[in-house]
Amino acid sequence: MKKLNLLFLSATLLVAACSPANQSNDTTAPAPAAAPAAETPAAPATTETVVNYACTHESKKVGVTATYTVQGNDVTAVKIASEGTEYPVLQRDPANKEDNQFTDGKYTWVTELANADELAVKAGNMMTEKAMSNVNGENIETDNIIFKYCEVHVEPTPAN
Repeated sequence: MKKLNLLFLSATLLVAACSPANQSNDTTAPAPAAAPAAETPAAPATTETVVNYACTHESKKVGVTATYTVQGNDVTAVKIASEGTEYPVLQRDPANKEDNQFTDGKYTWVTELANADELAVKAGNMMTEKAMSNVNGENIETDNIIFKYCEVHVEPTPAN
């Protein structure tokens, strides 16, 4: 009889141990120890450089201000303003290796090739705007010139 009671007690404990109430639903393995993060070099600081140009617009000279975004020694974007008009931020096309070309798809600003250190001494070229024009009865996409012949504008120093 003792053997039967002992057998019954063992079976009861086995069933209790295997019951869903006593089982953990966590089937994930313990997380491995995290490896120390690799040192990533910090991104170069972003700064702005303002360059004033004298450009031709509708046969007269106008002042144009270009605020360039510079990251490290790379010129990445520009914001153009002239005579109370501010144009959208234009991103530089890094694939263009012949000059600095900035665009948003509608406006394009082009200057001589320059890095961050050369911006204030390199001339601008022009700013254009994509538009539709009627040429010989056909509507075609054109690049209308807004500014051209842009030269770095340096204020003369007063004579003593």
